[in-house]
Amino acid sequence: MIEKFLAKGYEEGTLEKHRQEVRAIPRQQLLEKKMVETRKSPRIPFISTFDVNSKRCRMIVLKYWGLLGTDPRYGKLFQAPPLFSYRRGKNVGDLVKTKPKCNLNNQQPMRSHGTFPCRNCGHCSGIIPGEYVTHPLQGSKHSIKGFFTCDTSNVIYCLKCPCGLAYVGQTSRSIKTRLYEHKSTIRNYQLPAVGQTTLGTQATTTDKEKELVKTKRETLLAKHFFTHGQRVAQLRWQVLEKVMCKQGQDIKRALLQRECYWIWALQSRAPKGLNEEYNMSCYL
Repeated sequence: MIEKFLAKGYEEGTLEKHRQEVRAIPRQQLLEKKMVETRKSPRIPFISTFDVNSKRCRMIVLKYWGLLGTDPRYGKLFQAPPLFSYRRGKNVGDLVKTKPKCNLNNQQPMRSHGTFPCRNCGHCSGIIPGEYVTHPLQGSKHSIKGFFTCDTSNVIYCLKCPCGLAYVGQTSRSIKTRLYEHKSTIRNYQLPAVGQTTLGTQATTTDKEKELVKTKRETLLAKHFFTHGQRVAQLRWQVLEKVMCKQGQDIKRALLQRECYWIWALQSRAPKGLNEEYNMSCYL
């Protein structure tokens, strides 16, 4: 031990002197637990959070502290001025940074449920926030489990018009891609002429019939917006759930099944909603 201190530059005489002093102390005395004397201050601690008003608060307390000493029963406790102590106040870092909530079971950060904006598209302003979807007729609430954005795919979604009517749909692509198609259909919708289909031409060929069937489910939504004079900017939407499938399962069939469930749960089939029909054959 002496050599280590000598290597650091301590004088040899000083080290030898302290070694002799330590050797003179009995070993049993060195092993005894020393009791630390705590001196209790007669001053009462006054603890507060430090901020720009701390100095002014300190002056006010000292100014009127003497009034407490005039109390006949407890005045003796307030004879000495208080001992001011401060907690650190919040800084910019505390206000900007927030620690994510953790689940006590697996200690993983818990994410909020609902639909949240991606901040990179024109659909973010139409999101219906919240952890539930409200029934358009009964007003009851159905919980939404999951964290969704405009880029989420394989989802069941709900569209609502200013009237409060709901439309339930499904898509295996990102939800914002499907919304672009809905909004385009609403903008370009025109009432069909007499003797014509919703496509604007006579449906005589097989290709046109197939195209009519393909666009039939979204015609009622576009027609509602057109006849009621509503604008595309008034369209509101939210994701109801994300459909997860195991490897080898048919994701399209799973989407259709969950779509049927939500159409039934929200009663969005016409005339109570904007879904023209839904097919139960996906359960067979």
